[in-house]
Amino acid sequence: MAKTIAKTAKAKGLSENYIVPTMIETGVFINEAVDVSMKAIEQEIARCILTADKLRAEAASKILHAQAETKVLTDVSAIFGDQRASQNEQQDRLSSHALNRFLC
Repeated sequence: MAKTIAKTAKAKGLSENYIVPTMIETGVFINEAVDVSMKAIEQEIARCILTADKLRAEAASKILHAQAETKVLTDVSAIFGDQRASQNEQQDRLSSHALNRFLC
């Protein structure tokens, strides 16, 4: 993991103000997923064999989807939101938001 973080930072461009990627940089997670998968393939413990490009596409798709879901849930205060809202209020907001996303 440390090598992947360092490789990601170096690719972005190291500077006095930038030595380590932040947790909001999606590329770090994607690179880590690809590197771990490639190591599993190398060690012959992977359940399926994919190219690095295919692994990168799969990882990016899943990670970006998870981030989008988290944003939606946060926006409707289903998670990390208004702690005072009742569970029913949070569910109503989530249902309403999900319906709007489906219809639009």
